[in-house]
Amino acid sequence: MHVGLGTVFQSQPGVPDHIVYQREIADAVRAEELGFDSVWCTEHHFSDYMLSPDPFQWLSFMAASTSRLELGTMVSVLPWHDPLWVTEKIAMLDCMSGGRLVLGVGRGTAPQEYGLYGVDVETSRARFGEYAKMVIEGLEQGFCEFDGTYLKQERAEVRPRPFKSFRGRTYASAVSPESFPLCAELDVGLLFIPQKPLEQHQIDHDAYREHFLRLHDREPLPSIYVGWVVCDENEDRAKALAYEHIGRYWDSAVRHYGMTVPDSMTEIFVNAHPWGTPEQVSEKIAATCRQLGADRFVGVFNMVGMDPGVARSALELFAEKVLPLLQKERL
Repeated sequence: MHVGLGTVFQSQPGVPDHIVYQREIADAVRAEELGFDSVWCTEHHFSDYMLSPDPFQWLSFMAASTSRLELGTMVSVLPWHDPLWVTEKIAMLDCMSGGRLVLGVGRGTAPQEYGLYGVDVETSRARFGEYAKMVIEGLEQGFCEFDGTYLKQERAEVRPRPFKSFRGRTYASAVSPESFPLCAELDVGLLFIPQKPLEQHQIDHDAYREHFLRLHDREPLPSIYVGWVVCDENEDRAKALAYEHIGRYWDSAVRHYGMTVPDSMTEIFVNAHPWGTPEQVSEKIAATCRQLGADRFVGVFNMVGMDPGVARSALELFAEKVLPLLQKERL
């Protein structure tokens, strides 16, 4: 199994933003030494939720700071930007990194981010479909051209050209059932962060796979599972930390997206993510990957309000005792 490190840049109370960045940089650069296969970055704007407005700029820094790590976007939110400009940024980063970029794209749903970008959130799914189609096709054919409802683009060359084809290394994030057929139509793999019981995610994945097989007459790419990780030698301590910090992350997501959810969702979210002793974390990740057709796991260790020493300890314990087990796992 491929194992990556996720960086999310959550604002920390009383900590200057540049210190948050220095901590994430230190962990991400060390990920190569610790044996991780990749490093990933989110995209969010205008709030304390995640301080990561440009994943391509961050990953360019990481490309220069590492030699072998793959560099993933989880995700680049296409409806907020000119898709021609995004295509150029993707191709440029791929050239600079020697083809190490793994592309994750998504539509986003946070009303504040859409509002401040001046984009109607009600058009997000349709815009994402048009923008993603042009970006994906543009990277393969070397030019962008599109005539859609929301996107009008006369032919423009993509220069520089990407280092290599993005087929087999492009994924999309989806949560609502209506989004999965679109992911199948785009011929991309799924990148998912569990936000509901895993049985419901499995239903969505099975529907996506069935639709993909009908369209393409072949299996889709294995998925990517992104999980918030708490790893500790003591099970009781791990549980307490998980409910405190993964739960606190979930609360921050509920606020950011303006969701109305029952209190029971906190426990569902916490238990959909890997926490426990090293053995329990390894077993949970492997089992979830089998259930949801994934062969890649991306772990997030730094969470809002978490002491940096606790996060670093969990990361190092994971690297020492979980990472070798997962990388030997055959799914």
